[in-house]
Amino acid sequence: MTAFLSAARGAWSRTRSGTNKIRVYPVSLGPDRSPIVVWSSFYALGCLVAYAKVHRDGALHERFDFGRITPMPGSQIPNLLSAVRKEPAVFLLSCYVWNFEVNVEFARSLKQCVPGAVVIVGGPHVPRMPGPCDEFFAQHPYFDIAVRQEGEITLAEILSEMARSGAPGSDLLRVDLSTVEGLTFRRNGDLVRTPDRAKTADLSVFPSPYTTGEFDHWIKGTAYLPIETNRGCPYGCTFCDWGAATLSKVARMSMERVLGEVEFSAKNRIDLVGICDANFGILPRDADIAGYLVEMKNTYGYPRELGYTNAKTASPRLTEIIKILHDGGLIAGGQISMQTTDEEILKNVKRDNIKISEYRKMITFFNKEDIPTASDMMLGLPGQTLETCKRDLQFCFDHKVTAVIFATSVMVNAPMADEEYRRKFQIAVDDEGFVESTYSFTREEYARMFDLCLAYKLFVKLGLLKYFMYFVQIEHGVPAMDFVERWVTQVQARPDRYPISTRIWSELVRPERGGGLKDWLVIMWTDEQAQFLFDSMEAFYAEIIVFYEREHGVQLKGSDAESVVIANREVMPRKDRVLPARVALTHDVAGYFAALRALPSVDAVPSGHIPLRTRGPGYVDLPTQPSTTNVYGDMASVIGKLELASNMRI
Repeated sequence: MTAFLSAARGAWSRTRSGTNKIRVYPVSLGPDRSPIVVWSSFYALGCLVAYAKVHRDGALHERFDFGRITPMPGSQIPNLLSAVRKEPAVFLLSCYVWNFEVNVEFARSLKQCVPGAVVIVGGPHVPRMPGPCDEFFAQHPYFDIAVRQEGEITLAEILSEMARSGAPGSDLLRVDLSTVEGLTFRRNGDLVRTPDRAKTADLSVFPSPYTTGEFDHWIKGTAYLPIETNRGCPYGCTFCDWGAATLSKVARMSMERVLGEVEFSAKNRIDLVGICDANFGILPRDADIAGYLVEMKNTYGYPRELGYTNAKTASPRLTEIIKILHDGGLIAGGQISMQTTDEEILKNVKRDNIKISEYRKMITFFNKEDIPTASDMMLGLPGQTLETCKRDLQFCFDHKVTAVIFATSVMVNAPMADEEYRRKFQIAVDDEGFVESTYSFTREEYARMFDLCLAYKLFVKLGLLKYFMYFVQIEHGVPAMDFVERWVTQVQARPDRYPISTRIWSELVRPERGGGLKDWLVIMWTDEQAQFLFDSMEAFYAEIIVFYEREHGVQLKGSDAESVVIANREVMPRKDRVLPARVALTHDVAGYFAALRALPSVDAVPSGHIPLRTRGPGYVDLPTQPSTTNVYGDMASVIGKLELASNMRI
């Protein structure tokens, strides 16, 4: 972080001092959360500035001096303001749901110390519709100009009009921008709205901010680098503003830019590359991009991991891409964007055009290739109930698909934000914009669903009880989510009855956490916070066995249950263990789960199933490096990263 601070202060203080040049400050702020590159908007600002610099053969350089772009946490706002010269300038803010409040704080403070500053805002959090946009300006008097939708050409034309007018810096707010499409701006106390700008069909005109050097002063070795290979989405899901109900055509970045950015990430040792397309894998060339990513990793050792949202329907191309990326070590597993299996909910959110059969095809492929699988699941959709939530989680469990759960927020430009839609489905939101009730669930019922999902993440995604729950469901007929629901209920209703579980719930799973971490249903803890759990794992598993006996009437005292408990414990972190290791077991637990892994689903015991109690001895292999800490932070990763790799992973 010190390097980021010095880079930012240096960049802002070293702007060239041409006699009549107006400074343009791209301000890349995010909440005080690490890594800051994930939470700031440096990439979007880089795209804007990179294009502005080449617009009309670089003509804007004659009038403007562009500052450097450095991701910074909100706590550094005072330092940034102290580096700003107290003279009129243009400030660029790109607003997302996670950095909007920080941008508001900066703009408000900026106007107090530099009243003549021109603040231009854009990004997904700026409302596009007239009514909401007018309200946006009324609530935020420190914003002067709002850019709706794409910003590269719009910003360049704003600056061109300012340059053409010949206005000095002190008069920039008086420049007439009515000829620039895609704007809402203040003029003489009124709001002026210009016509919408058509989306750019040819994205090849936009240079890459990476290969043109916008971030060279800090980016080498950073944690994360987002790239786009295309823009647009052919779907109109109401919870999403990617397609924004426009069923927009997909426009492509030039292949030269995409491959150049992939190579840039590799040469600059970027750990994680995030492809920001709505549907990676939808275009034939995406297989070539995937292959080039693997080639760069093989050549340079980077990137080490790839994040992306893949196409929604099964196709030979998509499965080919996933296999390329998995075999190349860039993804831990495949993913599907299912959201829910309930037909009424899918109809409500205009997602019923994608059939569940498509997801089953992909799950079948992943099973055949032995690729771990995850699915996006959304919490808070209209039509959802505790039972539909439970069924979705049970579906994922039965099909050995990890549910990656997101809380539904009403984004300002998503169809779900439409007043008529919200009235129809009785959608109410909390202070952060997250759905908290609809016609199908109350606030209290939503809280129960939220808790159910958190417990699922703890036990299944993180692996704390995953293997034991599979064993009990198959051998003793207790569905996994029946257990999870009962566990959540009892640790809150009878905290004295299951003390270790209660402490896990109150201290590790459900402590109050601010900072907007609700959207990913985050589970996180420090080494010190989790020490009690990892020091008492045997006692915890003994408590769970008692829980099953009391709450479900199941006796779990045989050597088969004991073998699963030991195996489940062995794949959890433990600091005092030497790895790699082989742990002998009374029964072949790894072979048992290998048989389950080959099945399409475990919702019913298959014919020919061999119970664990009849299997001979076996072992668990643990080839990974030993754990040195119990620190954990689980966000939107496809595969839970607490569980150690082993020969029984399912």
